[in-house]
Amino acid sequence: MGSDLSGNLLILLFNILWTIYAIVAKGYYRTKPPLSLVSLTYLGTAGIYACILATQNQLPQLEIVNWNLKIIFPILYMAIPGGIIANIFYLYAVSKIEVSEANLFSYLNGVVTIPVAYFLLGEKPTYLAILAILLISWGVYNSETRTK
Repeated sequence: MGSDLSGNLLILLFNILWTIYAIVAKGYYRTKPPLSLVSLTYLGTAGIYACILATQNQLPQLEIVNWNLKIIFPILYMAIPGGIIANIFYLYAVSKIEVSEANLFSYLNGVVTIPVAYFLLGEKPTYLAILAILLISWGVYNSETRTK
């Protein structure tokens, strides 16, 4: 494990695109239910991935008959609660509060991910990571409990 500039740049690009999406989605969902665009987003993304794979002649041969629960369960988990339901909750939250306040909670991703990675994957957090968890938690708590 190490540091990779291209990986870091892709994460930065993700953050920029997520910010644009959050602002556009907030405006769009004032008149539409969150489920409508979430459904289209996932179908559109699947279509884009299929086109990319097709242009590189890498479309997989899907033999659905041979799939077992070890394959189906993780796919369904990532697609339904890990994607669709999570996105619906996010969009519903954004309809109730400001986008900047909703995105403040995205800082908690690392606070949750690092301990879960320790317990599930055996990845040992560094002292710097533990310090980051404490600082992020304190920052989110402070920003949410300040008087408005």
